[in-house]
Amino acid sequence: MATSENPQTSGRVNVPTVVNPAIKSKHEHLITELEVSEGHIDHIITEIYQGDNDPKKFLGTLDEKIKVYDGDIEKICSQHYHGFVKAVQDLQSLSSDCQSVKREVVGNNNVIRNSLKVFVECGAKLVKERKYEQNMQAAMEALSNCLPVLDLYVKLREQVMQHRYYPALKSLEQLESTYLPRVYQYHFSKEMKDQLPVLRKDIEDVADRDLKDFLESVSRNYIPVGELAISQVAEELGQDPQRCFINSDASYKDKGVQDIVDFSPVYRSAHIHSILKTVDSFERYYREERIKQANLVLDRRKNMLSLENWKRILLGIVGFFVIEDHVMATTDGLIDRNFMDTRWSDAVEFLKCALKTNLPYAEANMDYIFEVRNLIALFCQTMKSYGFGVSEIQNSLVDMKEMFSHALVGKSKQTIAEILANDNYTAITVETEEEYDAVFRRFPFDERDTDKSSTFPRRLPFSDLAPQLFQHLNDHVVQLLEFTHGMNLSRTDTDDIIRKSINSLLDESIQSNFAKLLGGRLQLLQLIQLSINLYYLENSGTTLQNQIAALIGASEEQIHSIKLTGFKVFQVSRYSAESKIPEKINERIDEFIGLAEYDWEASEAIGHASDYILDMISFLKTIFETFTNLPHKLNMKFSQMALEACRKACEHVAKELLHILLNPDVKVISSGALQQFELDLCQCETFANSAPIPDLREEELTSFFYTLRQLLDLVINKEWATYLADYGKDGNKYAKVTPKLAIALLEKTKESYKGKNNLFTFNFKNQKEKDEKKLTEAVLKELRGLTNGHA
Repeated sequence: MATSENPQTSGRVNVPTVVNPAIKSKHEHLITELEVSEGHIDHIITEIYQGDNDPKKFLGTLDEKIKVYDGDIEKICSQHYHGFVKAVQDLQSLSSDCQSVKREVVGNNNVIRNSLKVFVECGAKLVKERKYEQNMQAAMEALSNCLPVLDLYVKLREQVMQHRYYPALKSLEQLESTYLPRVYQYHFSKEMKDQLPVLRKDIEDVADRDLKDFLESVSRNYIPVGELAISQVAEELGQDPQRCFINSDASYKDKGVQDIVDFSPVYRSAHIHSILKTVDSFERYYREERIKQANLVLDRRKNMLSLENWKRILLGIVGFFVIEDHVMATTDGLIDRNFMDTRWSDAVEFLKCALKTNLPYAEANMDYIFEVRNLIALFCQTMKSYGFGVSEIQNSLVDMKEMFSHALVGKSKQTIAEILANDNYTAITVETEEEYDAVFRRFPFDERDTDKSSTFPRRLPFSDLAPQLFQHLNDHVVQLLEFTHGMNLSRTDTDDIIRKSINSLLDESIQSNFAKLLGGRLQLLQLIQLSINLYYLENSGTTLQNQIAALIGASEEQIHSIKLTGFKVFQVSRYSAESKIPEKINERIDEFIGLAEYDWEASEAIGHASDYILDMISFLKTIFETFTNLPHKLNMKFSQMALEACRKACEHVAKELLHILLNPDVKVISSGALQQFELDLCQCETFANSAPIPDLREEELTSFFYTLRQLLDLVINKEWATYLADYGKDGNKYAKVTPKLAIALLEKTKESYKGKNNLFTFNFKNQKEKDEKKLTEAVLKELRGLTNGHA
């Protein structure tokens, strides 16, 4: 074996080569890489055949390397051959021992198998019984798993039938998430699982029906809830809430919103949807429905000129937001503040539009505007208490102040007309001190102008018209302040509103009513009393300003801002009334003059003044005594007017008497008639000389009768020569008598000569009478000459 040749070596042709050491070193390196390489050797083969390498030379180097390894193998084999032979021999010796052991093992196995046969049979029975036991245990476990599921399912169905939907959903959730997965392998679990969505949908439908029922019922409770909320705020403010109620018999003491509205359906629905994980759709549906209901409350088609509709709208808005506020506070995110603020913005815009659109049509209806203002003011207080901003609505109320002021002035015009028409124009007489105080409270007049007597009855200068008008002005201010209360107006704005309204009332309503009254048929004494009333009202402006200042809390330094310039209306009206007093006196004089009935052909006078003259003088004395008996301050105020009235009265009497004497319809005047007329003139002169009004200049009133006196003296005394001689000269005794007047009266007396028993009767048979006739004709001729010459 050591001498045998390698076939590969023996068959190869040895080619003696001479190899360069460097090339040989490179070939050995490649052979080393081939030896150690465990992967691809394609790169080594490529390197052998590329470049400057000669494959034949490499094969030669490789043969040399093989020869080296062959030698090494031969050396190793020869070193271990004897040991190998010995090992084979030892192995052959063990063959018999193995056969012996095998026989022993087979025998032992047979013995053991025979011994364990009974044991195996018992083990098989044990396994079988163990299998039964395991099956029973599995059945018991299956039943223990299934029974709770079945019990819970029965319980679920009972809860649904009893309308206990919230516990039913809890049971359904437990059944679905915990119990059914334990018995998923059973057929009945699949049927149960298929039924659960149906039950869930039924519960959801019931919850939705409950919510719809709630939404339907809650819309019917807006007004009661609104009345409840407003009554609570009104009670805190000390106001009467009944004026805002639709049902005046309603009582909400010790009640809450939950006593009126049953919120349990919405709570149940919210819980059910939270369990069903459909909260988003539930909240979306609830909000959409509430928005629709809010729009129904804000019904723009309603006639807002009706107070009843205003109440319904405002109570409905309050009820809606109070209910939503309660829902927001007692639920978790069903509605949020943004939802509430958006709905409130819609309500504010609706109210602003309603005020702007409807109130101008009711501008003349002060009561309507006032009631709307009160309703909205209490509404604002109520909504403010729930945290809603009401400044925009309050600003709309501020815009109403001018409208209310105009309506108040318009209503006052009718009230003032009634006061003026119903007054008796008689000075007030108070019987007791309580009556006096009552008048003074209504009209704080200057007590220095009244009767200083401390006894009763006591007579006040003015009639009931003055206290009533002053009280009306004060009530006007109070109503304005009530209207502006709670509007957060500045002091300046409040002063401006009051000042403008009062001045407008005085300038428009009072002035027009007094002008109408003075244009009517007031009697003289009524006119005098009216002048006195106007004097007191004229001087009550400061008092009213002080009362206004007290009402608005203004200091003495701030009173000047409430300047009531309109009180000059009373002064203007008083001047107008005073200017009519002389006219009324003259009208009364005309009435007396109209009663004059002279017998122009009487043979002699009746011996005293005519009755109409006596009555007229008595009337004039009474009238002028009215002025002189006024309190001192009033007497001073009215003295100038009384003086002027007295002058005009005497002037008018003289003029009317002269007109009677020279009336063209009177053709004949006898001496007796002249004497009677002279007696009437004397009565008038006596009245004029009696100085019926103090401070008259001497003979100031009698001067009005000078013309009449001189004319009568001239005709009766026949001082024609003196008249003609002094005519046109200074100091003429009959300077007031013009030739025209003298001719007019002399012509009437000349006609009386034809009568009998006349002072101027002409007796043509008597030379003296002829001379008088000639003298009269001559005087007339002279007088006509003077008239023509003067012309």
